[in-house]
Amino acid sequence: MSNEDLDSFYTFLDHLPIATLVIWFEQPESGDLNAQKIQHVNLKYLNTIGYPLSATPDSACWMDLAYPEPEYRQQIMEKWQADSAKAMQRNEVTAKEVVRIRCFDGRERVFEVFSEVRSTIRPNYYIISFIDITDMTTELEGLKRQSIMDQLTGTYNQHYLLQRANQEIDRALSTGSGFSVMMADLDFFKMVNDRYGHQCGDYVLLTTAEIFRKVLGNLDCLARWNGSDFVILMREENPEIARKIIQRAWQSLRAHSFEWQSHSFAMTITVGITAFQVGDVADSLLERADYALQRGKQVGGDIIFIETGAGINSTV
Repeated sequence: MSNEDLDSFYTFLDHLPIATLVIWFEQPESGDLNAQKIQHVNLKYLNTIGYPLSATPDSACWMDLAYPEPEYRQQIMEKWQADSAKAMQRNEVTAKEVVRIRCFDGRERVFEVFSEVRSTIRPNYYIISFIDITDMTTELEGLKRQSIMDQLTGTYNQHYLLQRANQEIDRALSTGSGFSVMMADLDFFKMVNDRYGHQCGDYVLLTTAEIFRKVLGNLDCLARWNGSDFVILMREENPEIARKIIQRAWQSLRAHSFEWQSHSFAMTITVGITAFQVGDVADSLLERADYALQRGKQVGGDIIFIETGAGINSTV
């Protein structure tokens, strides 16, 4: 392609509704990002990603701006190298990846990126196209979140809890490290609903979920099981240590003064705890946690009860 034809091609790109840039590999075999010169960006690119040629004369500058987090930038570079090699092995022209790009206006957007791995317009010239899928990704993430979350408390729902329990079992079997399962139920919750109404009951559930969140780690899972029941998967294999952690929430709830309209009242909660054992499935774990919970209810509630699975129970 002559220089005149190349200019005509750039004019054609400017009319495309897809963000596009063209890179020239000055030293094709070196892999030096500074030697990968950006030759053209089209109008759609300037309207979406926004970096002018003056700000990103080469791939090194572009990568620094588009992926400002070093770890993510390195991850993207390694992924592109692997995907490009696979595309060439399959005799394909482009490699595809979904990436998160920091745009010129400071916003982060999600793009589906198609990068040529074989030159089609001129030796060592490569076309890269960007399709903005941010809105679609956000909508899908929102729908996914709705499908796994309890809409009232913002905790996970029963469906996700069962999935997560199976994942934790697989992890425990592969790593040899266990976890604890807790089932908690607010004592005399029905009396709150009957006396003050369901809106007050919702307020109590929201507050309880927030109290639990304050003591749980990022790897723990809090889910609303049903009604006033919550289930917790905790990355702690020793149930006695798990008890000490959850006891902080138990004590905070007991000390909390619930205020509703002109009324003030206290709540307590009963917690049943068990730990993963080889041979467990999700149902057996939840059954043992529920059994420990019911034993706690039988002695009046407001207690943490541990079920060891060997018929030996301890209360605190």
